[in-house]
Amino acid sequence: MRNGRAAWVATSVFAVAWAGGVACSSGGSDPQAENHTGVCTPNAPQACQCPTGQPGTQQCAPDGSAWLDCVCDGGIGGTGGGTVGAGGGATTACTPSYTQGCTCPDGVASFQTCDATGVWGECQCAGPAGFGGAPTGAGGAPVGLGGAVTGLGGAVTGLGGAVTGLGGAVTGLGGAVTGAGGDATGLGGAATGVGGDATGLGGAATGVGGDATGLGGAATGVGGDATGLGGDTGTGGSAGAEVVQKDCAVMTTLTSPVFTDFESYDGATDAGEWSFPFNGTAEDSTAVYAGPYGFDDASGTPFFGMVAGNASNYALSASNTAATEWGVGFGLWMGCIDASAYTGIQFYIRGTAAGGVGVSLSMEDTTLPDAADPAGGGTCAGATEEDCVGASYTIESTSLTDTFTLIQIPWTAFTDGDAAGVAVPATGSEITGINFSANLAWEEDPENAGTWIPVPGAVEVTIDDISFY
Repeated sequence: MRNGRAAWVATSVFAVAWAGGVACSSGGSDPQAENHTGVCTPNAPQACQCPTGQPGTQQCAPDGSAWLDCVCDGGIGGTGGGTVGAGGGATTACTPSYTQGCTCPDGVASFQTCDATGVWGECQCAGPAGFGGAPTGAGGAPVGLGGAVTGLGGAVTGLGGAVTGLGGAVTGLGGAVTGAGGDATGLGGAATGVGGDATGLGGAATGVGGDATGLGGAATGVGGDATGLGGDTGTGGSAGAEVVQKDCAVMTTLTSPVFTDFESYDGATDAGEWSFPFNGTAEDSTAVYAGPYGFDDASGTPFFGMVAGNASNYALSASNTAATEWGVGFGLWMGCIDASAYTGIQFYIRGTAAGGVGVSLSMEDTTLPDAADPAGGGTCAGATEEDCVGASYTIESTSLTDTFTLIQIPWTAFTDGDAAGVAVPATGSEITGINFSANLAWEEDPENAGTWIPVPGAVEVTIDDISFY
């Protein structure tokens, strides 16, 4: 059964679908990464690999000249060496059971372990003869959580190896000679502590462990024959954990009323893959990026792309000569903007749509939180996308012709959006997208009273010279 809800889909659902999906999805391409002349698109993100092998993210520099350092969980993933490399994330959330380097108050290198709640435990420090041992601490002479040759592990093994590990061949936590409160040292061995002359956590002779093995297996643990948790680069990150934030955590106040006239289009790129800066050039710190995307009802022969403009080369268009479900349309995603200093939005339109052309705004307040991480996306408290609808306006079919006509829509003329039952008026603030849909007319089904069905037909909407006034 079709009803009035289907007509709403034509004017609103794609605005919400975009704001919750296109802007945040990791599966699609980043439109901001297209057609930029620098090394990368300013402030655009991409995936990268941390030294531990885990995935991370990195962001393009504001001037587009280079990719910034890879951001890894807990800050691990730095490029520096150092004695311990304990920087980058010692106070941030962590992965339970992971270990990283730290520095005791007396300057001795040691380690700390992430507990079951995802919080780093205290740095394992002790008195003059505690964790550390006579010559070295957690690490060894040259490098960080590692040592001259190995990392979290001994010369042969890691966290508990066949010979050493977290525990030495002779002693351990209460070993035959020393251990926790041994003859000469504390938690550590006669010669070394957590770390040794040449190895890392787990010395050749002593450590925190048992007679033969330690906390670990027969051959390797967290460490290995040559590297370990640390190695030559240490366990320090050059940056903290990635920050997930709402769509309008960063909102740009417009200083220029011009949005786009589409004339920067290159004439070859698929319209859905093209993007452009506004409120300044790509080199300006005030620039915001935007780009188009199309949608249709999967009937007839839909078209979405660039056509001849309003006495210009290009305008954006969507059409279908035989639509049967609701119609066709397109949207323009953008970084969050504040255009409240202007009265409203204006553009030139050409087309045909018996049900009129719907214009809707995507806003943070009427967008669901990111499904993957609620800390991102919008702030609408609805359960589904139907609970979160952007402010909208309908251009009647009688206002549409086959020539370009100027349309001005003040913010006050938009019907309020809906955020799970809370009215959200259009003010020009927190806008993250603009959407246009050419709609079919609807009529009551002659065979089923009270049921409304679409009237099949041709639809088109072509827009040019969009700006704020």
